[in-house]
Amino acid sequence: MVARHPRYRYAPPYGRGRSEARIGAWLKGKPRDHYVLSSKVGRVLSPGEPLDEVDGFINPLPNSVRYDYTADGILESFEGSCERLGTAEIEILFVHDIGVFTHGVEANGNRFDDLMDSGMQALHDLKQSGRFKAIGLGVNETQICLDVMAREKLDVILLAGRLTLMDRDAGDGLLQACAEQGTSLVLGGIFNSGILATGLNPALGSTMNRHRIAS
Repeated sequence: MVARHPRYRYAPPYGRGRSEARIGAWLKGKPRDHYVLSSKVGRVLSPGEPLDEVDGFINPLPNSVRYDYTADGILESFEGSCERLGTAEIEILFVHDIGVFTHGVEANGNRFDDLMDSGMQALHDLKQSGRFKAIGLGVNETQICLDVMAREKLDVILLAGRLTLMDRDAGDGLLQACAEQGTSLVLGGIFNSGILATGLNPALGSTMNRHRIAS
């Protein structure tokens, strides 16, 4: 499928809201039907201490961040994103970084329960109200996609790094599940954060999945 309009994808933790604020300012006054906009929930921003740099982002907004996949957390995260983006509606809302990769086994069990117990219903309610059009996951691992899909139908998955020339983890079970449920699959991190673009190049500091690779 060929995209007819530019697509912009952002999330609250990128620059602690700075990326959303910048794209919101840039899009101000542009026709709303000329682009496709998405953001992510799962992290909630609140006023915090000023920082020069955090999570690899320079000059972030002075916000703290916490994980929250409950209905209240998802609603708070979504409304905050809309405020920074300068819009009441977006096209796609991704649940961000749910899974063992980010949280570990024990903590993810609790966060998964939060999402299934109330968070998904909040997403369905927002979608039904017309605030966004598609429910998705934005994650770095295959298994959490299958876990969620066993209980909920997803419109789209943004999967980073698990279907590349080096990593075929999503090549069988997830592709089949997406085909069966009609779920779109967007591939992120297709160079595994660098190694497939640079090879083992000490001068460039080659990385794979955000980790430095020894030459």
